[in-house]
Amino acid sequence: MKTQTIKPLDPQKAFNKVWKHFIVDNGKPSKRGWMGCAYRDKNESTSKIRCSIGMLIPDKLYNRSFEAHTIGQLIKNQQKYGGILPVLFDKQEVSFWDGLQDCHDRAAYDTRSQKNSQN
Repeated sequence: MKTQTIKPLDPQKAFNKVWKHFIVDNGKPSKRGWMGCAYRDKNESTSKIRCSIGMLIPDKLYNRSFEAHTIGQLIKNQQKYGGILPVLFDKQEVSFWDGLQDCHDRAAYDTRSQKNSQN
């Protein structure tokens, strides 16, 4: 996918999409056991289970090498990841994207902790 065809995400629209998926529609986060959240579920080609940032990355831009890295790390290391993500996720808004990912990850961990404590 060429850089010219990618438009930066509007932070408010991205937040609204994530809110609708996880809060309104009660969507499930993508978790990988002890590794925590993942951008994509392990069955990424058939599953729509994704993390808050993963759901914003078009399938054509996703790469498994993104896993185990925060969105901030992916944006800052743009050369290593093809230079596309800083176009999609405006690097001027990196603290917003990191915060959105962090809120989602913490909520997913809290949900897992609550379920474990009930057993």
